[in-house]
Parts: sequence; structure tokens; C-alpha cells
Amino acid sequence: MTITFPPWVEGPRAQTDKGSVESRRLKYLVMLAAISSTHEGSIAALADACGIERPQVHESIRAGKFSPSMAAKIERKCGRSVVRREWLIYPSEVHALV
Repeated sequence: MTITFPPWVEGPRAQTDKGSVESRRLKYLVMLAAISSTHEGSIAALADACGIERPQVHESIRAGKFSPSMAAKIERKCGRSVVRREWLIYPSEVHALV
């Protein structure tokens, strides 16, 4: 499956932004999961709904990968058609169209 990332993730503007491509990809993917599966549409609300501590989610985004168990919880909450667990574990492996 191929996903289209917005310019702030991988486009020309992303070259000057702080953070790794993996962390920007994860932030985008987690935001997609949050919007599709919580009323608030926030990463904090997604963490709460998945039973994950909020700091763990933000630290995983900064680190550029999620643990398999955290990724599975997010996938179960939002559905595989929105975000796949392997995308959260290995964000550099997501095939992207920019």
C-alpha cells in the first residue's frame, strides 16, 4: 500500500524542519489515527482510548518508532484500513508518494 504524505512530512519544506523523517511520518500517522477514532481528534485522546500513557506516545514519536504492543493497540483502535501497526513500528518502510 502507498500513502501520500503532506509536504511538511517529506516535501521540500521538510528538509528545513527539525526532527527525523521517521518522527514526522509517525506524527502524521498517529494524527490520522486520532482523527479517525476519537471524538476529540487529538493524540492525547488516542493515547487514553488505547490505554497508553500520553508521554509514551510522544516519546515514541520523537524516537521514530513504536513498540509492537503500542502499535497493535493503535491499530486495533483506529482499524487497519487507517493505520497499520507495521507502519508505526517501521515508519521508514512506508512507501510514500509525495
